[in-house]
Amino acid sequence: MKKSCLILMSSVAIIFTNCSRNVTSQGIKEWTKEEISRDKNKFINELTNATTDENQIIVDCSSGSTRQNIANTAIANYESPINRRNWLTSGNRFNFGPGKPKCNQFVWEVTAAVGANPGLPNHSSDLAGIRSWLHDLYPDLIRYEQFPPSANQWASKDRSVIDEGWCPLEASGRSTRPNPSPGDVVAKYGSRTGHVSIVTGYQESTGTVYEGIIDKTDFGFRDQEEVFWRWQE
Repeated sequence: MKKSCLILMSSVAIIFTNCSRNVTSQGIKEWTKEEISRDKNKFINELTNATTDENQIIVDCSSGSTRQNIANTAIANYESPINRRNWLTSGNRFNFGPGKPKCNQFVWEVTAAVGANPGLPNHSSDLAGIRSWLHDLYPDLIRYEQFPPSANQWASKDRSVIDEGWCPLEASGRSTRPNPSPGDVVAKYGSRTGHVSIVTGYQESTGTVYEGIIDKTDFGFRDQEEVFWRWQE
C-alpha cells in the first residue's frame, strides 16, 4: 500500500491517496469489509469513539476519469473510520453547524476536490436579503457565508443553480428512467431538505445516513422520483 500525503490547502486537510483505503496517522485501525462483517459490533464501537478532524477529506484521484474519481473519493471516506463521522448532523463542518444535515456538503466536498465543483450558489447573512456587495464594503460588520447547492436544488434540475459542468441525466431509448453510473450525483426532493448522494456502484450510492455517518445504501434506486446529474468529462 502506498503512503498517503496529508497537506493543508485553503483550510482543508486533504489526504491524497492512490488506493481506496487511506493510511491513517491517528492509530485508528483500517477495517476491510470482511472484518466488518465478522465483528460489526466492535467496528461500530470504534467508529463511535474515533476522534475526527473537522477539515479532513480523503481524495482518491487514481483514475483518469473525473467521474470515477468522484466515486472513488466518496468510497475512500466511507471506508475510513475517522472520515465517516466528519459530516455528522450533530457536529460542525465549515459553515454548517450542529443540527444541520450535511448531505449536500459531503457531495460538494467530494466533487469539488476532484475538479468537478458544482458551485456555491447559496449564502446567508446577519441581515435578511443582504447583497454580497454590501459584505464586500463592510466585511467586518456583515457576515456573509457561501453554501453548496441544497439537496432540493439538485433535485429540481435547475441548471441555473448547478455549475454548467454538470447536466441532468435523462432517460434514453425506451427506458423510463436514466441509466446512472459511478460518479453521478443523485437527489430526491423532500418537504424539508431532501437528500443528495453520490452513485458509487450498481444500484448503490454513498452519502450521509444515520445522523450523518457516511454509508452505502440503495438511495436513488428505490422509485422513479430521483434526479441524476452527470459531470461532463
